[in-house]
Amino acid sequence: MVLKWILLLLIAWYVFKALGNLILTLRGVPIDSPRPSMPEREERRPVTKPTEYKAEISRKPEIEDARFKDL
Repeated sequence: MVLKWILLLLIAWYVFKALGNLILTLRGVPIDSPRPSMPEREERRPVTKPTEYKAEISRKPEIEDARFKDL
């Protein structure tokens, strides 16, 4: 019984929070995101791969034909 009330309170909290955010959005007030934002493009560094990795990709793998045996 207590678990049911806790679950109902948790759902009510999420509903009231969502309604509050909806009202703030309708008023035009920006809402702060709880998640960290992505860094700007100029802060990102290009990824460089060693030449050995490129050589491995350029090699074609050897593929054998499958042969089925009747058991």
